[in-house]
Amino acid sequence: LVEANIACLEGLRRTRPFNTICIAALHDKDDETVSFTVTSTGDENILLGYIDENTTLRQKQTVQDKTGGETVTVSVPTVRLQTLIKKAEYSYVDILFLDVEGSELQALRGLDWTVPIYVVVIELPEGPTIKPDEKQKNEACRQILIDQGYIFNKYCGCNEIWHLPTYRDGKPTL
Repeated sequence: LVEANIACLEGLRRTRPFNTICIAALHDKDDETVSFTVTSTGDENILLGYIDENTTLRQKQTVQDKTGGETVTVSVPTVRLQTLIKKAEYSYVDILFLDVEGSELQALRGLDWTVPIYVVVIELPEGPTIKPDEKQKNEACRQILIDQGYIFNKYCGCNEIWHLPTYRDGKPTL
């Protein structure tokens, strides 16, 4: 389990006691640092999004205005998904849930696809409020999955479910 918001660490340990938890951000490079906006609203700490050189002060302020909470910037190390798969010595992954607050493209680019991942559930929101650059990012994610042989299965909210045609036993995945 990879989580960028360290404020969630205790809750994750309590609710997922058998998971290995890595405080980092999935990316296409290891050992760099990225920053996120985190807002605190009462008992919750919510990771709101990746901050890059294009994020303006006004955008950061808007986040605080919408949530009503105290907003802070936190920095976390990056890790490639491939690095985690290799470290765990997995020969395959049954299902990957990818919800990384807009960094899905970087996460997919951090794979070398040598270990089969049979089902990918990826957050790729669509609709009239999606900005052109996010739409472009979503299309690039879909193209990576298609290039790796994945087949689109269905939408589930803002998530898309993709799968390889066959499972490791040769039977259909879905």
